[in-house]
Amino acid sequence: MTCIVGLVDQEGAVWMGGDSCGSNGHTYDAAQGHKVFAQGQTVIGCTGSFRLIDLLRYRLDLRAPREDEEPDRYIRCDFLEALKATFQAHGYLQTKDGLWSFCGPFLVGWRGHLWHVQGDMSVISTQPWGDAVGSGCVAASGSLYTTRELFAERPERRVLMALEAAEAVVTTVRGPHRIYRLSGFGPGASIEEVTP
Repeated sequence: MTCIVGLVDQEGAVWMGGDSCGSNGHTYDAAQGHKVFAQGQTVIGCTGSFRLIDLLRYRLDLRAPREDEEPDRYIRCDFLEALKATFQAHGYLQTKDGLWSFCGPFLVGWRGHLWHVQGDMSVISTQPWGDAVGSGCVAASGSLYTTRELFAERPERRVLMALEAAEAVVTTVRGPHRIYRLSGFGPGASIEEVTP
């Protein structure tokens, strides 16, 4: 289930949107909670288990990054260490063949960057035109690629079009779609819901 879409605009703001579908693959309902939310100075968009969403939203304890913190190092080290500790403390982290894993990838944005965190705790830097996760990721990624120049100055439109493309062809993606913008760095960072 789910489609989460993210991109970084020309000014360095992170845009992230998500659908509202909760599904078992056969039936669906509109999820009451948001799949995209602020966590500290980051914005996170989740797919997979609603338990994952709850742990990331309400239990993840991130240390405040320093002003001169290198974003990629912070996400791949400090963020992941806090993630692992949270999942272990709440019985959500599994091991298979000696590797740690959890249910469901997610996107995280911070300081003008976007990352894809996979279920094995690998962190992938996203493409310049954006990224998507969830059952609607293929349709959404195609949309992000084709709109990268056409709507370069309208990031909220690109996110919405990607979510709508996924909803049009994937049964486990449904609106209403919610879009957020994370702008600024440090304590002055702000996240706001945007109506496209």
